[in-house]
Amino acid sequence: MASDRPVSLRLSHDLLAEIDRRTRKADDDSDREYGRADAIRGAINRYYEVCRRHLAALDLSHGELAVCCDVLNGGLLGLGTGDERDASRLSIVWAEIADTFRLHKGYGVHHGVSDDQGKLLVDKLQRASYADMCALVDFVERFWADDEDANKLIYPDSKE
Repeated sequence: MASDRPVSLRLSHDLLAEIDRRTRKADDDSDREYGRADAIRGAINRYYEVCRRHLAALDLSHGELAVCCDVLNGGLLGLGTGDERDASRLSIVWAEIADTFRLHKGYGVHHGVSDDQGKLLVDKLQRASYADMCALVDFVERFWADDEDANKLIYPDSKE
């Protein structure tokens, strides 16, 4: 499968080893090798599908999504660095949102999220799975990257 636009990236030894565990050489002349590019492409496609499914399963309102984007703006937790600390950071996203509602009464009102609804949001996120939190953080990253689809989830009536 040829790419429309080749990309280059540096990977840690551990990550490259994980990718190589998913590759294989052709068994014979009629078989196709499954190389690093195939493994990376497959993993990324699966990851994005997991994000789509888990974001939908979280069933967050437009306002709740907007609050999450506000609280996690600019990579507040340093997420997306690709290092082993990402997993532990994801587990405290709910705490960042809880602190925001605790410290700033009425924080979500401009997004249609009352303080009581904020508490329910925090409870939902505290019970969420790791995949759910990956999906939420992926959404926040897309929103702050000005992704049209992410913007439409928060502002469905927007003309842009």
